Amino acid sequence: MRFGKPMLVITAILFITTTFAQQSATSIRGSVFSGLRKMPLNEAVITLTSTNMPASRIVLSDSTGNYTINNVLPGTYTLTCEMEGYKTAGKSNVVVNDGEPVAINIEMTKGKTRDRDRTAERERIIQVSDRRGS
Repeated sequence: MRFGKPMLVITAILFITTTFAQQSATSIRGSVFSGLRKMPLNEAVITLTSTNMPASRIVLSDSTGNYTINNVLPGTYTLTCEMEGYKTAGKSNVVVNDGEPVAINIEMTKGKTRDRDRTAERERIIQVSDRRGS
């Protein structure tokens, strides 16, 4: 049994690699709309954060209020939505399972915004999106 131990090690490595490789990314998508009239909100800033991620993922809603965050790995996240003239909205404990898309619609209500101004950040995101689309 000269090959017994090396084969066991190789089999274990292949098993571990296959197990971790099976985690597949998915997407979080939905719509952002104003509360009373259900009007779609364009250019709302949607932020996805997790304690396991080194940085937040930020996207904007489109002209029909839709947004998509692609390549989201399994885990638990917080999704927030901000827009000038509206109260911050969102959802915590968003569970993303292996390869299962998640749909989250966000209803915004008129009111005071957070102290932090997101206008400059929104402009930066639009510029980056425009460059990618070119």
